[in-house]
Amino acid sequence: MKQYLFLIIFFLVLTACQPEAPVGQPPPTLFVPDSVQHSQSPSPTITQIQPEVSTQTATADVEVLFENSFEEEDPFPADGSLWSKVRLQTGPGQPESTWERSTEVAHSGQYSVKLFAAPGTEDQGFTCGKASMKKLGLPIVIGDTVTYSAWFYLPTTDVPVHLMDVECPGECGLMGGPGVRVLMTRDGRLRLDWKFLNWYKNMGQPSPIDAPPQPQKGTHILPAGEWFELTLRMTLDNQGRGLTEVYVNGELDSAIQGTNIAPEGLEALNKYPQLEVGINCNVVGNPDTAVLYVDDVRITRQITPTTPAAYPAPSTQTTEPVTAFATSPTSPVVPTEPIVSAEDFALVHPGLLSTQEELEDMHIAIQTGAEPQTTAVAALLAENANLTNYKNHQPQAVNIIEAKFRGSDETPGHESARLQMDAEIAYGAALLWIAYGDTAYADQVVRIVNAWTNTFERMEGENVDLIAATSWPAMVWAAEIVRHTYNGWDEAEVAAFESLLLEKVYPFTRAVDDIDRGKPGPGNYQAWGIAARMSIAVFADRADLFEQAVADYRTMIDGYVLTNGQPLELCRGDGDLFHTQMGMMPLLVASEIAANQGVELLSYASTQSNMTLLDAFRFVAPFVAFDSRTTDTTHWPCQKPLGEHPLGVTPWPGWELACTASAGDEHIADVADYVRDWYGGSDYFSKLGWTTITHPCK
Repeated sequence: MKQYLFLIIFFLVLTACQPEAPVGQPPPTLFVPDSVQHSQSPSPTITQIQPEVSTQTATADVEVLFENSFEEEDPFPADGSLWSKVRLQTGPGQPESTWERSTEVAHSGQYSVKLFAAPGTEDQGFTCGKASMKKLGLPIVIGDTVTYSAWFYLPTTDVPVHLMDVECPGECGLMGGPGVRVLMTRDGRLRLDWKFLNWYKNMGQPSPIDAPPQPQKGTHILPAGEWFELTLRMTLDNQGRGLTEVYVNGELDSAIQGTNIAPEGLEALNKYPQLEVGINCNVVGNPDTAVLYVDDVRITRQITPTTPAAYPAPSTQTTEPVTAFATSPTSPVVPTEPIVSAEDFALVHPGLLSTQEELEDMHIAIQTGAEPQTTAVAALLAENANLTNYKNHQPQAVNIIEAKFRGSDETPGHESARLQMDAEIAYGAALLWIAYGDTAYADQVVRIVNAWTNTFERMEGENVDLIAATSWPAMVWAAEIVRHTYNGWDEAEVAAFESLLLEKVYPFTRAVDDIDRGKPGPGNYQAWGIAARMSIAVFADRADLFEQAVADYRTMIDGYVLTNGQPLELCRGDGDLFHTQMGMMPLLVASEIAANQGVELLSYASTQSNMTLLDAFRFVAPFVAFDSRTTDTTHWPCQKPLGEHPLGVTPWPGWELACTASAGDEHIADVADYVRDWYGGSDYFSKLGWTTITHPCK
């Protein structure tokens, strides 16, 4: 292996700098509605705060920007003085969403507005049923302190819905109407959603370090069958000194300090011109239709706003909300210059699934006939024997990929399948180059990568985010190995592939969002997005993007690994081991890449359950291929009996890596021994395969 390019590797631990608190500033005067009673709240965390609230109403003058009680016969006058529009959205086959002025119940006067919406459907664009009122053209910008209030009447609180959205809609040029959203959860409590972070995601920028993680729920249980007032009050700031508060009937429900509007460089978007109230989303999978009444909507702005700089300095928390991942961008971009310099943080190369030392160990093992690597390499060579070999494959690059799942199209040559096949062969060829030192294998990797670099233009279609996140990483892993161990790849070609990844792939991996797809929380879509972003970050030597992927991993684990280690997707469809493993494996990939960069993620424990990703592997291990092994499955938690799910209990490749990472945990090792017979391969091998070669568990 004389053609290795040995690197002098150094790594300095990146530490976040704690911003200094402002000097000489008086404490802020927090807004409190009349007759406030300070409700009991959980202990403060570094991002979700319980302010010391005065019992006196703020004395600053306010400007009324909008108010309406639905007493007018036409809520949508041509002069735009009242509501701008009503939004009704109904999925195929569902009852039509409706709105009407109603005298059934009213908070004041004779009328309220009654809204009805069925749950969304799985159809593209219809995952939310909607029946809501919109007010556009509001002159609300960064620096303002603005208060939104509305009275709601819920016949029942059994159906979780989105009640209030403050946002910048399509006029701002970004999909998803980024802003701040107030949700009612399944247990009848309120929770904030940082939808404004879509700005950062769609621009390919890391979220601000002060951006709070998934906000906790509020303290109030919303009443059914009676009116209550929901108040959202915000001081808008993008430097970490904003304040977002939610009140229920004048009592503080939750308060979070930090950035709550667009970042620097997007000043034209530093505005929230729209308020949407009502049933803003009855998400697919909800148990029933939603009905509610709205009355007495009011928006005010403080004329002498509280100075944002007076708020406490933001924390150095680097995690970001699980629900903030944007929908697929129309014009994705990524920063062209690193935000964190290499002087602060040096990435290790090769440093994705395997380091230089690990690759050398692999070469020695195969050259000396060590097992199980030698047999596994023979299986790798045989895997594609009926298709081509790893030296003479002709790349199948296309300029446009209509993204579809493997198996969703009967045509073997479909664009998505071509990308997956080329990625598989590239990664296999890279491993064979290391195993045998034959430059023909390295040349095969270069040929495949260059073909896609010179041909590929864009991805489109319903599943563009998932296909981008699952199909490109194997090619990136191959490119990382060859780039740093072979001197036959021209630097200009390397740079061109790097640009392709940053400009045409990375933004779509940032677009993955299980929540917006109607899923109950973070799952395999989001997990693959994290693995893909971390892979691209290291290959492109972008420490800033790597740091963001690390933060994304931690945030996902917070909501993904439940009590006792159960992964969130396990009982999807009443027991889905396939998609559960499809989510666990990319998180394992991310943790391995991070470990190779000196960052320990595998032991990171969820802030909600205190469980780690390894706990999830231990929990799931007895169920995988249980019908072919002797295991204890008595703790199976799902409604459908184990094994009845149509996708079965087949193991995904990658358990060997989990075994190595867990230092041979008994339950995980048992699965790894079984999967070793497959040598890490499967129909989904392009996502993660051949770990018996790279990470044998002995």
